[in-house]
Amino acid sequence: MTYRKKRHIEDRIVVSIAAWRALSPESSFSGMTLAQAEAALAPPIDLREQILALEKEVEGLKMQRIDEDTAANKLLDAIVSSIKGDLDHGKDSALYRSFGYIRQSERKPRSRKVTPVAPVVAAPVIPTSLPTVLPNESGGADGVANPNAA
Repeated sequence: MTYRKKRHIEDRIVVSIAAWRALSPESSFSGMTLAQAEAALAPPIDLREQILALEKEVEGLKMQRIDEDTAANKLLDAIVSSIKGDLDHGKDSALYRSFGYIRQSERKPRSRKVTPVAPVVAAPVIPTSLPTVLPNESGGADGVANPNAA
């Protein structure tokens, strides 16, 4: 029974009516003819079609709402810009504040971060050449007398 619940009822209706029409259209089952069964099974299909049409309409209305919201946003921006430029109101007026903006007198001055200057550190002096060890008189390069030297 769970298999039937998983199948779509619309598919079951269409397949059943098609099979009845193809194999035994003159027979009656459960006291119904094929035409009566088609009429009795039509409401679920009709309702699904109505729901689909309404879903498409809702989808279209949502797109229309997005367009209208964009237009309203542009108009509100123009109105606020007009309020800011009006000599009687301006950016420091209560009307500007009531539109949800921050008045000019309420704005905090922008603080600038002072970047600390790093102290200049002298680079360590690195000798460019290493002292060379000269061979000593005894002939050894390591400063040890060579006993074989004569």
